[in-house]
Amino acid sequence: MEGYNLENLQSDLRIELVNGLTGENVESVKDLMSRYKSDPQDWKDMEKWSDIKYTRTLLDKGNGHYNLMILCWNVGQESPIHNHPNSHCFMKTLEGVVHEELYRKPDMTSCQCSCGCKMEKIGDRDYSVNDVALITDKDGVHRVGNRSHVDRAVTLHLYSPPFTTCHKYDDDTSKETEVPMGFDQDFSGRCCSTTCSS
Repeated sequence: MEGYNLENLQSDLRIELVNGLTGENVESVKDLMSRYKSDPQDWKDMEKWSDIKYTRTLLDKGNGHYNLMILCWNVGQESPIHNHPNSHCFMKTLEGVVHEELYRKPDMTSCQCSCGCKMEKIGDRDYSVNDVALITDKDGVHRVGNRSHVDRAVTLHLYSPPFTTCHKYDDDTSKETEVPMGFDQDFSGRCCSTTCSS
């Protein structure tokens, strides 16, 4: 494990996911994410901070099979409740502590009352540095954030397959809204110099 840096992880992910994510290699991807031990020297120059919202920095497009990115969470910032359309979301904490709230995906066919239906929370947990989590829409939908009012947080995310839109859900009515997913920075041109095809 000594000397296993972020570039090594990116190279190994490209090898593991050369044909995309399958049921057989989900655990292997999780193991690779766990093998990498956070070293700020690997990613500090790619951080982007905002006082308004958490930020998303693309590290690798994974030959179209996945997106690998760093998210920076300033104090008190969180995502809306959202899904991961037909995708696996792997998340590793690189700095600080992030909190996840898991919700049951709303069944809008049974949610036709005029007042709407409040989102139903089914779990929550904290992830410290080097913890790895995995969620799919089969598990539910979630909100992730940095509850600290003192310390910032940084997470590494892998989405496979990648997606360009997702749905967010209103806490009180479960109303679903499609939102575009973009990046605040793109460093994908720097990835895996020895394994990227041109």
